[in-house]
Amino acid sequence: MSDRTETVRDNTNCKENKGISRRSYITASGAAVASLAGCLGGSGSDQITAAWVYDGEANDQGWVKAHDEGRKALEEENDWLTTRYQESVGASESERVIADFAEVSDIVFTISAIYEDATASVAEEYPDTRFENAFGLRTADNLARYTLKTHEARYCLGVAAGLLTESNQLGFISGFELPQVYREANAFALGAQSVNPDVTVDVSLVGAFIAPQECTSVVNSFAGNGIDVVTAHMNTPATVSAAASNEIWGTGSFYNQMDAGGDWYVSALQPGWGTYYQSRAEAVRDETWESQDFWAGMEEGVMGIGEFGPEVPEDVINEARSAESAISNGELDVWAGSKFEGENDEPGGFVETEMGSYVEGVSN
Repeated sequence: MSDRTETVRDNTNCKENKGISRRSYITASGAAVASLAGCLGGSGSDQITAAWVYDGEANDQGWVKAHDEGRKALEEENDWLTTRYQESVGASESERVIADFAEVSDIVFTISAIYEDATASVAEEYPDTRFENAFGLRTADNLARYTLKTHEARYCLGVAAGLLTESNQLGFISGFELPQVYREANAFALGAQSVNPDVTVDVSLVGAFIAPQECTSVVNSFAGNGIDVVTAHMNTPATVSAAASNEIWGTGSFYNQMDAGGDWYVSALQPGWGTYYQSRAEAVRDETWESQDFWAGMEEGVMGIGEFGPEVPEDVINEARSAESAISNGELDVWAGSKFEGENDEPGGFVETEMGSYVEGVSN
């Protein structure tokens, strides 16, 4: 329902070219939204406007694409909802963009921890607007945070990798030393070791989450050193593309990247952003929205693994799906038997915010 979606690509240029003030721009946008709401046949507060701030291109085939697909599904399924978004917003301009959206939206989702401080600042300025920040830690009466247990899906991908490898050497690529990166690298290793105890994992950090050239270079190096399965916590399909070029297995992140990986594609962790966004938009509409520390995964239906590549053997798929099912049913603890068994896995606890070392068999 594209007629209800507004893409704001560059507010600053728009205002400069048309010679209108920020307040005039917001007022005009608000009038347009009100007009659209009337056309939809809704009444008053039953019509909701939700906005998203993206840290990359909406069609990046990874992190942002997954969020945008969730946004699109939400709008297509709900005639009471209008959505808008702005892509490729840098941290330095984020406060302005968030504030612009706050003036004409009922709820604003900012999809990266780089927006944590800006979101909190704008939330103070606009107490009647709801805000939600992904993978940050700050909350307020009108600010919630949401983080997914991506490591659970990475564990399942590890199971597949442990069965596919012939060299027993796996590679993991990411940007920085962060708790989420440690969680995913460790879970990937533990999943692989659960079916192949001889597996080791080599971690390479490239200093950014959007770094296709660096990812390609690392995969080339990995392949030259005998690594035959790679995975990445990155916002780009470059890892699986480079893996295919080297004829080694590659697993994706956040979105189906089979087109890039071809016959050498394994699968990808896939968040259920649409499920989450649906519940939060409905809460705004029903006036039941409350701030929360959302830390959830497979048991809550917001995390999983996606479609498998065409050449992945059926027995490998079955083992990975079995792990996914066991985690979803609460029968499998990813950290069982590791040095992190029993650590606090509550929102804001050790597993989410403090993990800072690797399990046995993982090296950087």
